[in-house]
Amino acid sequence: MIKCRCFSFLFLIQTFASSTWLSDVPLTLSQPNGQIIECFVTGDQYSRRIHDEQGYTILMNENDGFYYYADEDDFGGLVATDILVGTSDPSLYGLVPGYAVSLDVYLSNKQFYDLNIDLGISQRDAPSTGTVSQVNVFIRFADDPGFSEPRSYYDAVFQTDNDEPSLKHYFWEVSNNNLLINTYHYPGTFGSNNTSYVDQFDRRYYQPYSGANPDGYQDSNERAQREHTLLANAINAIAPFVSPSIDIDADEDGFVDAVSFVIYGGTGDWADLLWPHRWALYSQEVFINGSR
Repeated sequence: MIKCRCFSFLFLIQTFASSTWLSDVPLTLSQPNGQIIECFVTGDQYSRRIHDEQGYTILMNENDGFYYYADEDDFGGLVATDILVGTSDPSLYGLVPGYAVSLDVYLSNKQFYDLNIDLGISQRDAPSTGTVSQVNVFIRFADDPGFSEPRSYYDAVFQTDNDEPSLKHYFWEVSNNNLLINTYHYPGTFGSNNTSYVDQFDRRYYQPYSGANPDGYQDSNERAQREHTLLANAINAIAPFVSPSIDIDADEDGFVDAVSFVIYGGTGDWADLLWPHRWALYSQEVFINGSR
């Protein structure tokens, strides 16, 4: 994809969504003093790291909200040093490029996503052949402006009529023309505008706690609660407008086959909640036309 589209992409549990490794995604950070840091993020939904062009890992210090170069700790994780990003060469302090969490920490993070998911949900599969009708919901936070591009701009990521790359084209091709995914976007749009569900909280509410962000979530349980409430509210807002004529449960197992969310803005830095990922609403029971 040549042009960078500025949004986060989030899947609820379904067959064709899985952890995807992304490398060197450009990211702009702001220090509390206003300094701008141009860097990159590499990883997947279970673990990722921010790094500079040379590969030195960057980590936010929760006490003051500033970004520092990271070092490895004694427990397989990372710890912020006192080397402020942009003020000195990290190699002079014995740091090396590529610091990341250990395999044990990675697997622990992965387990968190699988924990507490209902057994019937975690083991189910959406159809892998035939036609799947995906519900996609646009979301922005209270302090975000409206989506700047028309609905057609974002729809091109999901489905194209020709052989241009899209989600629809990809799964049609890899399934040997056996799986057709049609995406239906909500809320409805008017003219050239791309309307969205507007949450009651600002973006910082869905980012990690720090000295510079006292409203952020402080642990994984609070993060999960905030995300699930956000998504449940968004689904409840658009559910009455999903036509019963759209077959959102093709295999008739009582579950919606595919739901995705497009969230305004770029991915978070170390914020799991705003990083594209796959999960299930295990703490909420939300329905669209009778299907969970």
